[in-house]
Amino acid sequence: MSKKRGHYAYNKGVKLEKDFAAWMKNKLGYHRILPRQFVRGKVASRPFEVDIYGIKESPFWKLFEILGIILVIIALLTMIGELDAVRYYVKDIVEHINLRVRGAMAIIGVLGIVLGYWGNKKQTKHAWVECKNLSTNVKRDHIFKLNSAVKDVRKSKDKTWKPDIVIMVSGKGFDIDALNFAKSHNIVCYQQEGKKFKKVV
Repeated sequence: MSKKRGHYAYNKGVKLEKDFAAWMKNKLGYHRILPRQFVRGKVASRPFEVDIYGIKESPFWKLFEILGIILVIIALLTMIGELDAVRYYVKDIVEHINLRVRGAMAIIGVLGIVLGYWGNKKQTKHAWVECKNLSTNVKRDHIFKLNSAVKDVRKSKDKTWKPDIVIMVSGKGFDIDALNFAKSHNIVCYQQEGKKFKKVV
């Protein structure tokens, strides 16, 4: 019987994670959502499991990077267009762009890629989401545990990623002490309400 209950509780938790992952993408603007990721801390010997890892990129810098890639491709096409094998396909481009312009396009394109990548990396936000689909409200101890894990990861030398935003999601609700502690440690709290999620802190 307890095995059945354990399986039911696990499925409830997985459903909450999937629902909130979809919400993050559709309503909070996260570009990439990765379930069940592991991240290393400084003190803990074993990595921490993150229910949902969300990545929100900067549209401006991403566009910069994409435009840089396009410029480099065009510049390369015009340069290899000098070869007989591909002259026919790119002759219209080659005829209108001289060598200096091609070189400048390649340089600007490479700079665009580098700056876009750098800017996007600086502006990208990483979210650590913990989901609790319990039969009771999320307690203060759950927030303590999450905060302790986040602190350890932020002190780590592991350069994979570090959380900029920490989110606790509850399928039922939060104790007042849990909300107070979350607020004092900049942990954002969401409560599920039907098919939607309401920010409570």
